[in-house]
Amino acid sequence: MPVEAEMDWSLKQVADELVMRVRDGPMQFRFLLQPAMAVFLGIRDGLADSRRGAPPFLWGLLWHAADRGALFRALLRRLRGPVLIASTLDAVAQYLMFGYVRPLSAVLVGSTLMALPYCNARGLANRLRSKHNEARARSATLRD
Repeated sequence: MPVEAEMDWSLKQVADELVMRVRDGPMQFRFLLQPAMAVFLGIRDGLADSRRGAPPFLWGLLWHAADRGALFRALLRRLRGPVLIASTLDAVAQYLMFGYVRPLSAVLVGSTLMALPYCNARGLANRLRSKHNEARARSATLRD
């Protein structure tokens, strides 16, 4: 019997498998380690954005059309390796648990584990650092 006949490609089945990978699967630590690494990278890049005077990352990506291409290319450059590792680990977990791999599901899970925490941490770090710098500049002008 062909493998395709045995697999249920319904959205419910994919969602159920995702829940099983999170709850019972091998390598559960990756659901903590990968987002933590993404947050670290996001904070580092957000602080660099703040030093350059750039807007918070998601804000710039959504509302500054002139910078959108450069921001997206920088995002892809920064997360290419971590997303590849996260997707590969998810594919390995799928194979260990189910005996087959859904590549699109692995890429989506890997991208989500890295991109969402990265974007949020980058924007938040930029915003907090910018506010801190503004407050320091205001207090310095008040003292003078």
